[in-house]
Amino acid sequence: IGVNQIVGPMIARSWRGGRKDEVRLLVLAGSAIAFVVAGIGFLAYWLLGRFALSLFDPTYVEAWGVLMILSAGQLVNTICGPNNFLLNMAGRERDYLAIMTVWGALALVGISIGASQFGIVGAACASALCMAGWNISAAILAQRVMRG
Repeated sequence: IGVNQIVGPMIARSWRGGRKDEVRLLVLAGSAIAFVVAGIGFLAYWLLGRFALSLFDPTYVEAWGVLMILSAGQLVNTICGPNNFLLNMAGRERDYLAIMTVWGALALVGISIGASQFGIVGAACASALCMAGWNISAAILAQRVMRG
């Protein structure tokens, strides 16, 4: 979120100025920085997550796998970059809304089915997959916008 707050206005200025190459560079740099930061967080959860969860309650350690699944979804989110800014500036906010609506509905169904069939791990998998799905869909659309 912090990286997006920094690169968002920069992307807006470059977009408004018609500097698409600069927009591409900012999106790439923002995505890379966010991914590295999220990757460090993921690694910290991997190495220290059980300990951190046990500080709240020893039984929370059982949720470490769920934490890792949800964190993997966040890694995909960060590598896809600040596509929402780009799509909104390009006048493609309705397309972005459609992506979010479809993936949001799929998340509701997927989480319900995942939870009923596989418990909390199934719910976490469905949630992470839907987060990845909407971000990948937005990234694909953003790439088309930048080309055309």
